[in-house]
Order: sequence, then C-alpha cells, then structure tokens
Amino acid sequence: MRRLAAVAAALVLVACGKGTGHGAANEDSGSKRDAATPATMFLLPSHLPAGFAVGPGQLVTQGRAEKAFAAAVGRVAASSGYDHVVFVLVSAASTDREVAANEKSQPVDVNGITARLSDSPLTGAAVDWFANGLSVAVLAAPGLSIEVVAVARRLRLPDAGDPDHAEVAVPDGMATIASSHVETHAPEAGSSLDLVGPDQARVTVRLIATEAPPQLTLGLADHLARVRVRGHDGWAATAKRTIKEGIDVNTTAVGWREHSGQVVTVSGHTSLDQLRPIIEGLRHVSETEWRAALPTATTSRTPTPP
Repeated sequence: MRRLAAVAAALVLVACGKGTGHGAANEDSGSKRDAATPATMFLLPSHLPAGFAVGPGQLVTQGRAEKAFAAAVGRVAASSGYDHVVFVLVSAASTDREVAANEKSQPVDVNGITARLSDSPLTGAAVDWFANGLSVAVLAAPGLSIEVVAVARRLRLPDAGDPDHAEVAVPDGMATIASSHVETHAPEAGSSLDLVGPDQARVTVRLIATEAPPQLTLGLADHLARVRVRGHDGWAATAKRTIKEGIDVNTTAVGWREHSGQVVTVSGHTSLDQLRPIIEGLRHVSETEWRAALPTATTSRTPTPP
C-alpha cells in the first residue's frame, strides 16, 4: 500500500505540473505584488512566531513527466467552502501497484471492476484499481468510504490508457472544486523550508513549479475554503486526525498561485490566523541568500530512475 499511502499523504504530487487546469475555481492571473516581486524558486519569512527559527531546507529536481487527470469534488458547506472533499487521480501505468500481504482492504465493485477499498484513521478512505493501462485512486478523509465509492463509480475512463480523456460526473449533492488534465512529475521541481518552534512545532513553506490549481496540492482535507492571501485568491484546507486514542492533531494548509507557473503552500499543525503573518511576510530571495539563512546544509531530492 506504499504507493497509495504516499499519494494520500502528499497530494502535492496530484496536480503539480504544466497542466490545462479548469474547474470551479477561478485563479487570479496576477497582481501588483507579481509586478513588484521577482519570481524566484526560494522564499524566506520576514516574520517568525515567538520561539520559531528557520530550520532545514530542501531543493527538489523535477522528475519524469507523466500525464494525469486530477480533480476534487465536495459538498457545499453551510457556512462557506466545501466539506466531504474527495480527490481523484488517474494516471497512465503499465502495471498495477504492489499490494502488500498485510494490506487491510476489501473488494468493492466499481462499474464491473473489482477495486480495493480501505479506510484508515491516518491515511484516510481510498478506492483504487488498475485497468486498461490506467492507475486510478479516489481519496478522502477518514470515514468517507461511502463518498469515495460514489465518486469512483461516476468516473468516466477511456478504454485505452490515456488520462487526457478521463472525466468525473459529480454525484448528486456534490460540486466540482477543481478539475485538471495535467502533466505531473514525481517529484515536482521546487523548494521547501521548515520553520521550527517549541515542542517540535513545525511550519513548512513549499514553492512548487506548476500551473495546476492550488487546491489540488494541499493534502487530504476535511474542509476546503477560499481565502485571500498576499493579494492572491487562494485556498485553505483544514483537517483533524486522531493519531492515537485521545490525541487529535489539527492541520491547516494554505495554497495560492504566487506567480505564473508557481504555487506556494504553507502548512502546519495550527490555525489560519497563526499562519497568516508568516504567509504575508514571505519574500522571494536568491538561492545564495536562501542557503545562507539555513542552519544546516541543504538536502536535495532528485528523481528516482524509472
């Protein structure tokens, strides 16, 4: 289940590529900040919460390109945004993923295909299968097995392994949040920076080279809502996970298009109000200045050969 868990844990890979994004979200094409601030692949904070310091950073080299179809659907929330958010990833593949002997999944019928259904308190609910040269994963927060199966059964997949012709018909009571035929890379080019605080608190700032919708890069969310940050239209994802009995962890992730071809995400086990000062104080810097601000040597992540 390693491959599926990796997708569920890091939807940063779902739709980060040179895509033809379309869907319910209208992304702004720029702002005065775009004109005044040079676009670099490196960000540093001008503001740090009390007790926080700049931690380790990582540079990521773009991996091999693959076609994919990615989408997010959800139920319109009573207040604002979307609840019961379900993510879809369809990608070309030559074989099925490896299924571990101890994997806890059960068979479920998806339009005549026997798929695998699992639901974990940590990695969430998922339906996945392989057919006609396509690897398909439908993912959501824990406890949403009914929703992932419903969305899986509304997928329209081509007979041959070309994700460009995949679509999803939204189930009754749900709406499209984003839908995009994209060129993904594993991994995507970019940089990441950890801000480390007391009691192992951590906020992660990522800059990803992509034209894909930001709301597809924020991980499995219980709730997705529009926000305005740094003069841009963005999205905030919130999630609550029980890591063990009696211990819940709340996560907030914010994503927006900083410049054409760039999506920035800022995430941590905290609230939007606490992340906002960090977000608003981010500044683009040169690689030299970025490296000089790090307390330890920068690590690099390079693609694994196919």
